[in-house]
Amino acid sequence: MANQSAEMISIKELNGKTFYVPAYQRGFRWSKQQVLELIEDLYNFVSRNNKQKIYSLQPIVVKKRDDDIYELIDGQQRLTAIYILLALFKAGHFKKFAPNIKYTLLFEGKETFEELLDVLNEEFKDIETLNEKLCQQQCRDIDSKNVINIIKFISSDDDGKCEEKLCDVFRYGLERTEEN
Repeated sequence: MANQSAEMISIKELNGKTFYVPAYQRGFRWSKQQVLELIEDLYNFVSRNNKQKIYSLQPIVVKKRDDDIYELIDGQQRLTAIYILLALFKAGHFKKFAPNIKYTLLFEGKETFEELLDVLNEEFKDIETLNEKLCQQQCRDIDSKNVINIIKFISSDDDGKCEEKLCDVFRYGLERTEEN
C-alpha cells in the first residue's frame, strides 16, 4: 500500500476543495430524520459545555487524484448533509454566524443533482426563499427530492427549534474559532 495516512480536519478546511463522487456510490438517501439526528447530536455537543474541544463525525474517506480533486470513497451522506446545513446557514435567520465555507461536490452521471446543489450556493434572504427556488427545479431524481424534503422540513419547523439549534451550533463553532 502506497503512502496512506489519515488526518483529522475541520469543516473549515473543506473550503475550496472539490470532491468527486463516482457512480458506484449510492445516492443521497438521508431523510429529515437523519439530518435531524445530526442537528440534535451537534446541538447536544455544544450545549453540554463539557471539556471536549472537538466534535468528530464518522470518517469521510477520500483519495487525492492527480487533478487536485478528492475522490470520495466513504462519507458521501455526511458530506452532502454538511453542504446542505452550510447552505441553510447562509439563507437562515442567522446569516451573521454563517461561515464562508464552500466546497464542490461532483457526482458522476448526476448532473441534475449537481444543478440542485449549485442552487444552494446562491444568496437568499431566508430559508423560505431558498425553499421556493428549489421547488422550481425540475427534480425527478430521488437525491434531489431528499434534499428538498429536508429543507422543507427545516423551513416549515413551526416553533423554529431546528433553526435555533443550528444557530447555536454554528455560533459555538465561530466562538471556538475566534478563541483559537
